[in-house]
Amino acid sequence: AEALELYRQALDVYEIIKDEGNLHGADIAGTLTNIGNIHSKTGDYDEAMEVYLHAVTLKTESQDPKGPKKAELAGLKNNIGILCIEREEYGKAIDLFTEALKLQRETLGLYHLDVASTLHNMGEVYMKKKQVNNAVTAYNSALNVKKKVLGGKHIEVASLFFFIGLIYKKINQTKKAKNYLLQAQSIYRLLNLSETPSALATDRSLEDLRSALHTDNINKYASKITNKGPFQIATV
Repeated sequence: AEALELYRQALDVYEIIKDEGNLHGADIAGTLTNIGNIHSKTGDYDEAMEVYLHAVTLKTESQDPKGPKKAELAGLKNNIGILCIEREEYGKAIDLFTEALKLQRETLGLYHLDVASTLHNMGEVYMKKKQVNNAVTAYNSALNVKKKVLGGKHIEVASLFFFIGLIYKKINQTKKAKNYLLQAQSIYRLLNLSETPSALATDRSLEDLRSALHTDNINKYASKITNKGPFQIATV
């Protein structure tokens, strides 16, 4: 509450300075973004949405000689997309994340953690829409970016391997699930993080898969035997 009040006081000062021609709308948008972030974290999504949209308008219409900063616009669109998820407006969320991703790639390049974050958000929306293939594609794209930026042996990379592995496990793609979970397990062990909750969950998931594969193999063998046709009984 105190931080919110301070931001509002700063906003009042900015409005005065702006009227005197010493400040651009894009500068005010930064404070509005911070106010929107606070409203979003406290669950006041409608107020956050109103503030974010105002910030987008100011940034887009700004007479700043440098023009609107695409990366900042992308951040705002990403924040609004997250609000849309909370409001179950999944179509709008995907549109906003797509716009944010385009701006981020133009300004930050293909390999940046902000790009990975937006791809991850897109994956979350697709999961909520039960579009699992699209979700896996988005998560794998985020994984590739993180591997490029952070290296293949980073805890965030391990976490994403684990997360995607769980999705494959859920949709019964056991071989892919096992591969991703083994990748996660390998990184956790390399980083001496084998006793962390995520690493232990990875171990349990792999054990579940092994049990499922063992049972499946037994069932297939039993089915093969029973489907051989009527047995020939020897006569003496």
